[in-house]
Amino acid sequence: MKSIKIQLWYGLLGLGILLGLITAYRVLIGTGFVLYAKTDILVWTIPIAAYVFFSLTSTGLAFVSSIP
Repeated sequence: MKSIKIQLWYGLLGLGILLGLITAYRVLIGTGFVLYAKTDILVWTIPIAAYVFFSLTSTGLAFVSSIP
């Protein structure tokens, strides 16, 4: 029973990683300019992505630290 749960977890984890890699490829190589409205004049995507990453990370860490 435990082995089935572990295999299911690994399968879901692998699927999530695969979907993330496909999305990263499409954003960076394929349709990134259309998706984020990125131009050659002003590149706003990296600062916005960094802000979103750090704000969500700090929020998640605050939630985890508040668990008794």
